[in-house]
Amino acid sequence: MGEEHSEIRSGLDDNKKVIALALNPRKDLTTFYKGLLPFLKRAPEMGYQIIVLTIDSPLNGTSYLQEEGFDNIFLCSPEDYKELDFVDCFIVWDYSPESWNFPEHSKIVTLVHYLSFHSPVEIVYAYGYGADYSFLIRGSRKEYAKNSRIIEIAASYTYPLKMLKKRGCLIPGGYPEIDAIVNDYHPVRDKKYITFCTTTDINNDRLLPDYGEKIISRLLESFPEHIIIFRPTPLDRERECVKSIEKKFGVFSNFHVDRGDLQETINKTQILVSDSSGLKNVFTIVTSIPHIYCDFSSEKKYAEKEPLGYKITDIEYLIPLVKQILRGETVSKEVIASCQVNLGCSAHYLLDTISYILEDTHHPDWFYYENKKGWGQRAINVPKDYFPYIQKNIGTMSQRSSSLKIIDFALQDFPHSAFLLGMKAKFHFYLGEFETARMYLAQANAIDPFETAQTMNVQLDGKEVVKQGLINSISRFPGEVKNIFSLRYVRRLLLQIRLKKENP
Repeated sequence: MGEEHSEIRSGLDDNKKVIALALNPRKDLTTFYKGLLPFLKRAPEMGYQIIVLTIDSPLNGTSYLQEEGFDNIFLCSPEDYKELDFVDCFIVWDYSPESWNFPEHSKIVTLVHYLSFHSPVEIVYAYGYGADYSFLIRGSRKEYAKNSRIIEIAASYTYPLKMLKKRGCLIPGGYPEIDAIVNDYHPVRDKKYITFCTTTDINNDRLLPDYGEKIISRLLESFPEHIIIFRPTPLDRERECVKSIEKKFGVFSNFHVDRGDLQETINKTQILVSDSSGLKNVFTIVTSIPHIYCDFSSEKKYAEKEPLGYKITDIEYLIPLVKQILRGETVSKEVIASCQVNLGCSAHYLLDTISYILEDTHHPDWFYYENKKGWGQRAINVPKDYFPYIQKNIGTMSQRSSSLKIIDFALQDFPHSAFLLGMKAKFHFYLGEFETARMYLAQANAIDPFETAQTMNVQLDGKEVVKQGLINSISRFPGEVKNIFSLRYVRRLLLQIRLKKENP
């Protein structure tokens, strides 16, 4: 362990178990830590030591923790987690890109934060790669066991078998962030509020830029007696479409842009209109009021009831449905209970059962499974054997970190592969990390410029995978970046190399 980590270890007792919360802030963590507060406060009484590992970010929630008297907070890059061999258990997000950077003996617990999965199979398929335990929001051991055979091969469809933990466990645990809001929910009814909230288009959701102004305009026109709240995700607050909405509707006295506390927003909201943002489900579980999920990407026009609200595929359904819900429609307690276990007390449940994780003992209510070989798995003998797994998420912006995990893992086997380094350059380019992309492209070119050129064209087995996606991406970036990554450049480089080989 390096000297830079000695500060973390210096205040710890070698005779007590160490649990690290390593929740890198892709969202504001304040509400999440509010939900985990019982865990943080009770853990020392039970003989556990808790540390929080974070990065420098305005979303990291550390000021709230310090206000609550919790000081074991350390800035630590995820790349350095592997050096923290004194940590017995890491608690991380399910989508953490650092999933291969942990000490070998440490237990890894992922907090699954998606409410809208249809079965535990989907969670294992998407996120069951590097965790010993997955703390799920809903479900039961009986439900998991019903899908036992499918669960045991689900992750191997997405990841090479050699990347997966041999065994995993699904825990019907709950969701601390919702608990924080549920336990402090006090409806405010002094005024009437309708909230329109959105996620970032990194999740491939285009509702905000394409329909945001139309939705707000119709709400303002149809409900002049209501205050219309617009709550974009923090990641979108500087986007042009958000600034345009603020400027256009800022003249209306009943229009309000909300950047405040999520609890206050939910307390006063009487109906919520949303895109694919997970906040819509949080709202309904807390308030029992159905939400309206707008998905205008479908060619079919319909409105349909879902367990926690309504899904509409055309803006014409919006206003009639808002009026219907405002008349007092609610979601039953039984439906709410089916969507989240341990509602209001998941942090207590985590602490009361953490000994089963730390001591590797069997819990009767948890579902244990083995990662087994699925159809289509093949031996990994050369770098390009990883390509079928890498390409699965190449066209989905929000899932590209999964492909990067596979590339990073593959580079441990083949550190001097121009193909893998070229693929890594391509993915960093897609993520807008141009300097990082340039670095890996230079490394790949130094090893084999011909294979690098082939890789940048992504034409393997006679199948061009993302030509149009690359063209679309290139059109948005600076000229010098286009010169590095454009298809014309790649083809010209291929021709030059071939001519050189034919005429040495």
